[in-house]
Amino acid sequence: KMPDVKETMDIGWDEEPGYTNQWPSQELTEAEFKCVLLEYFDTMDALQLKIMKYIGIGLNLSNPDYLVERCNGKHENLRLLHYPAIPVDTT
Repeated sequence: KMPDVKETMDIGWDEEPGYTNQWPSQELTEAEFKCVLLEYFDTMDALQLKIMKYIGIGLNLSNPDYLVERCNGKHENLRLLHYPAIPVDTT
């Protein structure tokens, strides 16, 4: 059985106490990489809030923003995964 060889990078909200994002400095500059990922992170956060509102509407809640108000604490993380190629054993 092959070991789990995936590489991960997790980011969260920089303002969250006790959690500091660490940014790699390869390929893109650290500032470029950070800017791209934080923009994506913000976009996905806005999307999940829209989805929560639509779920509230679909459930016919008296306050369609009920779920949005409870899911807007910015406690999510973004995880990047890289699975390197594993050589196939031909024996």
